[in-house]
Amino acid sequence: MQRLAAFIGPKNPDAAKRAVDRILQAVATIADMPGIGVSLPSRPQYSEHTAHFGKGAYIIRYRVKGQQVVIVRIWHSRENRPR
Repeated sequence: MQRLAAFIGPKNPDAAKRAVDRILQAVATIADMPGIGVSLPSRPQYSEHTAHFGKGAYIIRYRVKGQQVVIVRIWHSRENRPR
């Protein structure tokens, strides 16, 4: 979360706060409804949920472990991520 907010924050602190709020809202939705995400075919123990924001979205990768939802990674859809 800090990395994502720090990326936007210097240019637009208000947008950074809105982005963090949107991500937290999506994480709360996942906690309430863990089945909302799409299971990854290559790694079925993981699911992804999309939190739309601005011109892109934040992808939240998570897994359910017993009664717990574990957030594994969050990134913006426009990030240049290594494969």
